[in-house]
Amino acid sequence: MKIVQTLQKFASYPSFSKMQAPYKEVHNKIKRAVACVKNGTCAQQSQNIMTFFNTAEKASSEVISTLSKLIREEKDIRHKN
Repeated sequence: MKIVQTLQKFASYPSFSKMQAPYKEVHNKIKRAVACVKNGTCAQQSQNIMTFFNTAEKASSEVISTLSKLIREEKDIRHKN
């Protein structure tokens, strides 16, 4: 199945839309952690590198949990048909 078809298929499942916010959060916090190290500004920021990584880790767990729900939804729909 092509990526576009797969996205269209899963986009209709309830859990799919719930994944967007934590997914963005993971990427945002990792990018900010890398930027503060690269720029040498971690000490000046109110959030330090550990804060960025801890937040990214929590959001990542949410993404994995939502992916598990998405897989269950797909199986339920497949077995109904």
